[in-house]
Amino acid sequence: MVDLLWPEQALGCPIRAGYGVQPETGLVRTPMESGLARARRRYPRAPGRVSASWIMSGTQLRYYYAWVEQKAGYGAAWFTVNLDYGVGRQPVTARIVEAPKISRISSRRWRVDMILEVLPVTFESLEELELVSIYGGVPALESLSAAAAGLPPVDDAAILSGEVRWHEYFAV
Repeated sequence: MVDLLWPEQALGCPIRAGYGVQPETGLVRTPMESGLARARRRYPRAPGRVSASWIMSGTQLRYYYAWVEQKAGYGAAWFTVNLDYGVGRQPVTARIVEAPKISRISSRRWRVDMILEVLPVTFESLEELELVSIYGGVPALESLSAAAAGLPPVDDAAILSGEVRWHEYFAV
């Protein structure tokens, strides 16, 4: 667990313009003299990169400089920040990869563009997502964790035959 938090109260959230996520694969490719290249996993879960921008006032920009220098060790320290990594805004562990690009957008506003390295985000297992697709799509995803928390098991055949409806089973 990372103790350092992004100062969201003081600096806010990233804007949508220019926001992007680039997950890493963790694969290493080795070209062969003949045939297809060999690909293998270097590590099971690779960090990703997030391109994000913040609009800041001059006071916020000064606060940002002080926070990066004094708290984040010029970007070397990991911190927790709320980012959208493809599954809604959630806390992720990140650090600043390279010096931010800071540009003036008006007489009182600055745009701070950063690239963050993000530790792997935990997603649902493939089995859980297959259950969601069978038993009701995305709305059932929230109910899935409740089902895993102790609801009695129901025979798949009963659900598929219509004897038991997925929303009756997953309803909390």
